[in-house]
Amino acid sequence: LLKDTVEQSVGQSVPSILRAFVRAILNIHSLNPELHRICIEQAFRLRLEHIKQIRRAAEQLVESYLVDLGEEIIPQDKSLAALVLVTTVDTNIHNAMMSSDPPDMDALGEELIAMVLRYLGIEDDEVGPG
Repeated sequence: LLKDTVEQSVGQSVPSILRAFVRAILNIHSLNPELHRICIEQAFRLRLEHIKQIRRAAEQLVESYLVDLGEEIIPQDKSLAALVLVTTVDTNIHNAMMSSDPPDMDALGEELIAMVLRYLGIEDDEVGPG
């Protein structure tokens, strides 16, 4: 789903691609929230190799995109930036889902997008969900 999202976003602005990417991650997590919550808890306990592979694939996908952006973004170490971005977005979504009072996921997505755009040093060209 993430790879398809990135491929479908070719030619769009960075904020548009980022919105599509964050929404895809939110959609993946919302397919079956209770089952996903249980899987998260077990994955943290067991450190499943499959989870590591999925995360690494996401990092590689993001790193490839960041490399393509080159000097348009602030982070120079694209591999480290990809790790920071994937971990930050995924962890915040997981924490929100496991909260006893989960926030509105669309609002969370917009906050994550704003944070990532600032980290990358990219001005947002859209206002709100879009």
